[in-house]
Amino acid sequence: MTGSAEPLGPPTTPRSGTQKGGDPGVRPVWPFAITRSVDTGFHIVVAPDFLVACDLHHLLSDVVAGEAAEGIAYLRQYRDRGTRRLWVLYRVGHLRGADVGLNTEYALHGTRRTPLVEGVVCDEEGRPPQPTDDFFDWIHGACAESVRAFFTADSGTHPVCASEGAKPPDTGTALRVVEETPYRSERNLQVALAGHHPSPPRFASPAARPVRSSSREGVAAAGPGTARGERVDVDRGGHAGCVRRVRLARRLALAAGVVALGLGATLIVVLLR
Repeated sequence: MTGSAEPLGPPTTPRSGTQKGGDPGVRPVWPFAITRSVDTGFHIVVAPDFLVACDLHHLLSDVVAGEAAEGIAYLRQYRDRGTRRLWVLYRVGHLRGADVGLNTEYALHGTRRTPLVEGVVCDEEGRPPQPTDDFFDWIHGACAESVRAFFTADSGTHPVCASEGAKPPDTGTALRVVEETPYRSERNLQVALAGHHPSPPRFASPAARPVRSSSREGVAAAGPGTARGERVDVDRGGHAGCVRRVRLARRLALAAGVVALGLGATLIVVLLR
């Protein structure tokens, strides 16, 4: 892991000094992790350095949104208005107590287990390798220190740690992979990676898309307070206040319309007398 990020996207060939493992023929992948702490909502803890550099790491929370079962790996392509494409391979599990220095089986927020989304990002020309248990153990180890620091800090302002491209292991037991429909965005990642700011959205930023864990195994083992379809929201800020203002404006407009209709009816009655 590295604390700084270079404004570069996934290269056609591995960057010198970035890929670990020494094999120039193997394309790198970039680990990422999303979780929450006791009092802080869901947070992107680790993200690829090239996304952190152009402040687009939040797209990960959109791509991994949807129903997810434990023990299954999900593969999804990210597409936007540019020509850059990304592959995102991830798995949803739960944060263990040992991961954050607790003497408990799981790290809890209230009575609920804490979901943990772990995965990798790779460029469009190279789909991620077949995931195995060793592959995800490698991701877990790469993000472990950053996840523990975030959980301990318990702060929504905790910085995102930028990950470097690296060679994953190809050993272990293969996992089942579910390929989802591509995620389409109005962003332009190619422009952002070229050193420019992405085009502003035409509308207000949407609400954070949830990652919902609804596996039967997860629910059965979750313990008290963990419900089927638990929402995992990555806080992107400002949306709740915007929604409240829009709703208030609609109510005021409706009230004004009712008053106008009442005054019009009264005027008609007076004129007809």
